[in-house]
Amino acid sequence: MGSIAKAMKDALEATCYSELRDDQRKTIEAPLSGKDVFMSAPTRAGKSLTFELAPYTFDHLFGEACNAIVFVIVPLISLMKDQVSNLNYRGIRASYVGDDCSEEQLEDILNRINRFGWSGIRTFCH
Repeated sequence: MGSIAKAMKDALEATCYSELRDDQRKTIEAPLSGKDVFMSAPTRAGKSLTFELAPYTFDHLFGEACNAIVFVIVPLISLMKDQVSNLNYRGIRASYVGDDCSEEQLEDILNRINRFGWSGIRTFCH
């Protein structure tokens, strides 16, 4: 297991971001340290970056076998779709739950949760 600082640096490099603001860094560090976190910030303050980097940071810190699941709770379906598309493009398997999801999509999400277990889940509210 590596250091949190190194994992975050690797995650930034892997996603082509150069730096984090202090509130973003603290938001990502908290669940990596086993702590709960709540981030409230205005639009365009970089909340999305925190949960885009979270899966990368978990992988770099614990290895890809850690099977962490990151839940992001977002009130806008269009934002969820955009974020999921961006994460999938970057090679992170992501899904969203919305009223437009098919029963098959919901079943797939629940199967992944059951396969990996609830202990690896990290939740981010947006």
